[in-house]
Amino acid sequence: MVDATPTRTARPLKVGVTLPISEGSVDGETPGWSEILALAQTAEAAGFDSVWVPDHMIFKPTPDSTTPIGIWECFSLISALAVGTRRVYRIDPK
Repeated sequence: MVDATPTRTARPLKVGVTLPISEGSVDGETPGWSEILALAQTAEAAGFDSVWVPDHMIFKPTPDSTTPIGIWECFSLISALAVGTRRVYRIDPK
C-alpha cells in the first residue's frame, strides 16, 4: 500500500512590515523617498522578510473621515525599493 499523505517540511514563519507612505503618516509629516528607502532598508536589516506598500491612490484614514488623503503610487515605489534593497523584494523560487 502506498501512503498518499503529503510530507510536510518545516518552514519558518515569514514576517513583513507595511511601510508608511501616505500623507502625514510619519509624525504628521509625509515621508519622502529617502525616508521610505531608509525604512525599507532598516526593516531588511532587522530581519523582516518583506516590505509592503498599499495600492490605493487616495483613501480615507478612518471610516468616519470626510477628508481623503493622498498616497505615493505603489508600482513605481516598489520598483525603486527593489533596486534599493537586497532581498525583501526578491521572489524566492523555492
